[in-house]
Amino acid sequence: MKLRMFAGAAIWALACGVGLAQADYSTWGIKAGVFLPTSSTLRQIFGDDWLSIGLTPQQSNTSMGNLTFGGDIGLIYASSGGNRLTLIPLTIGYTMKFSNPNDAVVPYGAVRAGVAYYDYSITINATNFTRNEFNVTGNAEVGVIFQKKFTLAARYDWFTETDHFNFDGLTLWAELQLFRF
Repeated sequence: MKLRMFAGAAIWALACGVGLAQADYSTWGIKAGVFLPTSSTLRQIFGDDWLSIGLTPQQSNTSMGNLTFGGDIGLIYASSGGNRLTLIPLTIGYTMKFSNPNDAVVPYGAVRAGVAYYDYSITINATNFTRNEFNVTGNAEVGVIFQKKFTLAARYDWFTETDHFNFDGLTLWAELQLFRF
């Protein structure tokens, strides 16, 4: 179990590291928002909106134009009535900026794929479902970057269904760029 967790994180870090080695510059941001699950069962158990936070490393290479490579480390958490759920998606992919990256307002779209760590304990009708494992995940995102520092975005996450639970959902979040080097 710990080996799978380490392997998933190592693959994600390696992919981001390769992108960083080829980058003209890199940025790191921190984000926070709300995750809105699509599953009515999970909404009944945990409520309509859950906490979502994360880090977003991005690497830019001027030879790629408005296309950038980057990763996303997320944390989605919910807890209610003795039930708990933590999803940690680690994804990599590409972001396309739809205007000059130096403009004050830059709309963009992104697609990413990777692995997600599931850690949950959910009881329904005296049956307990518990998992600690990695599964496949992906996401598609649209947003707007303001002054190269602040981002507002909406993202849809797809997660592998387990124990008949569908963990897919929409995340609305804001990000603040912390570092650029």
